[in-house]
Amino acid sequence: MSVKAMSLVWDMECPSRIKGTDFLPTHKFVLIAYADHADHNSRNIYPAVATIAKKTGFSERTIQRTTHDLEEMGLLIEDGTGPRGTNKWMLGGDTVSGVTPRQGDKKRKSLGDIPSGDIPSGDTMTPELKEQNRENISTPYIESSSVWAQIKDKLKEQLPRATFNTWVETTEAIEFDGRNLTVAAKNPYAREWLEQHVTIPAQEAAGVYVKFVVFQEAEET
Repeated sequence: MSVKAMSLVWDMECPSRIKGTDFLPTHKFVLIAYADHADHNSRNIYPAVATIAKKTGFSERTIQRTTHDLEEMGLLIEDGTGPRGTNKWMLGGDTVSGVTPRQGDKKRKSLGDIPSGDIPSGDTMTPELKEQNRENISTPYIESSSVWAQIKDKLKEQLPRATFNTWVETTEAIEFDGRNLTVAAKNPYAREWLEQHVTIPAQEAAGVYVKFVVFQEAEET
């Protein structure tokens, strides 16, 4: 996994238009899954279609279609064949780095270029990402359960099994608008624990704002 490769994709403006094609949240989500397999030079990406489908929650046909779109946009460039015969890709460096980033820059005293793990204590989002959440941009729907499933897979690797099963496994994603993911916990105490221990790693795993609520509260809204 290359943090550098993934950060390039996270910073891409979405929705946007690249080489005459709309770059939509579905494209970004799939491209992030590919970038998760890249080396530090943004190359040697050769996961099977089934692997990307499992990560994103999309069907294999959707992955095939989206991969074709990404190739047309120059965001994925064919780079040979993987060891098991799968297509090997590299990120389209010039195209990716040339897309307007959503994050700010250091010249404006932004926190956008600070690694997510270095966000000051007491704050779980960069100012730019908070600002994005206030924008009213219509985006195609991606099932909240698919996004949360991907995050849970990451959390499962980071947390002790008993901790994961007690606090995370029992949660349920209830809403996702493309930038804000709402997850319901079983009780207020669980919500408080999740807010303190899971919010930041969850947001780092998917690059979206994660909010925890209690099941009862979710039903009343």
